[in-house]
Amino acid sequence: MDAATGLCVGCLRTIDEIAGWVELTDPERAAILEALPTRRPRLALSQTDEARATAARWVPLRCARCGVGFACGARDRESVCWCVGYPPVKPAEGAASERCLCPACLAAAAR
Repeated sequence: MDAATGLCVGCLRTIDEIAGWVELTDPERAAILEALPTRRPRLALSQTDEARATAARWVPLRCARCGVGFACGARDRESVCWCVGYPPVKPAEGAASERCLCPACLAAAAR
């Protein structure tokens, strides 16, 4: 999360949008997704060089449950992803890169 804007450097959503994603209606989700392109310039202006470098290393993925795009920070043993703060959940079926869940689905699965 970018401290200055409150946006995720991977998906450009706020923490409230990420946490509540599974409970939002389709029109609410569509409105958020429509607003995402306008958020990137705001994020770019606020990010430090370190945050930009971190975001550039993250891998784009699609959630195995809902299909939303998100970013994974786990590339090697030294790189830690945002998901390490959640308890382990049973992975979804499919290829390794397709088993990951977005922040909202992982939060729901961990409950």
